[in-house]
Amino acid sequence: MYKTEIAFVEAVREKNHEDAVRHFENIFKSLLNFYETNQRAVKNHLINLNGILYKSYKDDTDLEKVFQKRSEINEVIEKAEDINDLRNNCLKMISEYIELFNGDTIKTNNNTVNEAINFMKEHLHEDLSLGVVANKIHISKSYLSSLLAKHTKSSFPELMTEMRINNAKYLLKNTNNSILDISYKCGYNSQSYFCSTFKKVTGQTPTDYREIDHI
Repeated sequence: MYKTEIAFVEAVREKNHEDAVRHFENIFKSLLNFYETNQRAVKNHLINLNGILYKSYKDDTDLEKVFQKRSEINEVIEKAEDINDLRNNCLKMISEYIELFNGDTIKTNNNTVNEAINFMKEHLHEDLSLGVVANKIHISKSYLSSLLAKHTKSSFPELMTEMRINNAKYLLKNTNNSILDISYKCGYNSQSYFCSTFKKVTGQTPTDYREIDHI
């Protein structure tokens, strides 16, 4: 189970919701097979798994924020009334960690990259291309592409998607805008494409994300 737990943590850190869920389901099945009806033992193991996630992130982000998230999730695990409740709450845990560490801001130690990112954020609703951003900050497309890969470990399309989906999350949680309006505000000309991209990144539809009771 140890290797599966490591793969689970890596999937969460890489924001790969699909793989994280798959690994978690395997972990959960193994726990039920091993502990059978001992719900207390299953809870203890899941609390330890939450601790592993916490340790993997505590040096990378706001310590107070990650500590609070660990405490909230531990409390929810403790309050679970049955195995089904426990499983569902832990599946929410995956989304919560991925959302928490997606971050609303992307910053690097390179001023040129930060300038590009700031421009991208301010123009999320537009049909941006790598060339448009490169021209705006007066460098070549190829050079910008290499800088983004070096300092963010992401390509231009990946960064744009991350920013747009983060913006969509904020709008879904904090406004009453329709899904169509939000898709336009986030730079998607097609509502169906926006919805499929949102689900691919988060594991939920925009409607489910808006309605779900987050931990």
